[in-house]
Amino acid sequence: MIAQSQDLGLRLASYVEGLSFSELEPATLERAKKAVLDVIGIAVRARYDAPSSASIESAVRSLGEAGRCTGIGWGARYSPQAAGLLNAAGAHSLEFDDTHEAGLIHPGAPVVAAALAAAEDADANGGALLTAVVAGYDVAVRLSLAAGSGALWKRGFSPTPTAGGFGATAAAAKVRGATAAALANAFGVQLSQTGGSTQYADNGAWTHALQVGFAAHNGIVAEQFAAAGVIGPTRALEGSAGFLRSYSDVFKPELVLDAWDGTHEIDRTGFKPYPSCRYTHGAIDEIGDVIREHRLRPEDIEAIRIGISQTAAGWVGGEAAHKRVPRTIGDAQFSLYFCAAVAALRGTLTCGDYENLTDPQILRMIERVEIVRDARADSHEPRLATFVDLWARGECHSRTSLVARGSPERTLAWDEVNSKFESLARPMYSLERCRSILHAVQHLDSLEPVRLLTAQLGA
Repeated sequence: MIAQSQDLGLRLASYVEGLSFSELEPATLERAKKAVLDVIGIAVRARYDAPSSASIESAVRSLGEAGRCTGIGWGARYSPQAAGLLNAAGAHSLEFDDTHEAGLIHPGAPVVAAALAAAEDADANGGALLTAVVAGYDVAVRLSLAAGSGALWKRGFSPTPTAGGFGATAAAAKVRGATAAALANAFGVQLSQTGGSTQYADNGAWTHALQVGFAAHNGIVAEQFAAAGVIGPTRALEGSAGFLRSYSDVFKPELVLDAWDGTHEIDRTGFKPYPSCRYTHGAIDEIGDVIREHRLRPEDIEAIRIGISQTAAGWVGGEAAHKRVPRTIGDAQFSLYFCAAVAALRGTLTCGDYENLTDPQILRMIERVEIVRDARADSHEPRLATFVDLWARGECHSRTSLVARGSPERTLAWDEVNSKFESLARPMYSLERCRSILHAVQHLDSLEPVRLLTAQLGA
């Protein structure tokens, strides 16, 4: 055991090296399997539906990133780092990837993408992949928490590509059996590659997804450089110019390991049932339930008032024109007005609902939606509390969401995770292929090698 006074990166790397597949609880392994299937489904759909996918893949090929690793939906023709980039960018491009609420981070895209590519390249088995995924989530989320995830956002950095890049590094290193010293060195190399500016929000830039791809790519590269003997800086996490001090002014290094209760962060991560910002999900849940329970028609609905926290309002509320009337799919994914209106009309929200942003029925329903800041929601943070009042047929239906569907306390069962996967993958893969992929993922703990799974994920 490394002493507390020593390099935080070395202590964290020692934790990763010591994590054993045999010690992981069955429930944790099941969540890791669901995380793998979740990333696969989103990435294959993004290969065709995300506007950025073709350009990103073209750039990867132009750089000569050839190899034998699989780009999900593309084929087995990439280097491991290029496959990690494609798959992570795809998994983050539809606003459908998993969420750790306290960490304000989507760990699955960078971590699973890096672990899957590294495992395929190393001919590793499924157990090694699952262990690497658990380790990567722990590193990514704990660093986001230690940095003060809200502080990262306030400085203009997203935790997913920043802290997530270190999680990707840990995942790749764990697959390859790196020592603690080698992984600590890789953390140092990764520090010099860390980025994740939120300036993409200014115009809906494709860097929103691309920089998460870079996180997976760079995590794999950092491990490879460290393995080749390249020396990175010590104290890469807590040093005077390390990750925590450079990206946050309220950092708490003790949250990485010393104040951790030992529960794996993948067990505290939720899977999204709807392809939109997580701050919209409580309202979608409650509005959909009211619509179904009372069999309401669109013409029955008179008004909808949604109370959310100040933080949530900054992301999905406000009176800006692009919030009330989204111009792009990206706008709509972060518009509670749009998401609530669709839920009032359809009872849910799916990828297909973004196909016509100018649907007159949706625009008319948006006019009935009011979003207000609610002090009750502020008091529940970091939980994403939402308060809904829906008036229909002269009656007010009031609902409260403290735990949105898909959260660990309301986790998606296997049939729900598979239903999401098939809804995403079915347009590209046959039903037989989808079921074969599901079977392989559900039996990852005994699958050897991982290539038996990735061989099914091509074009």
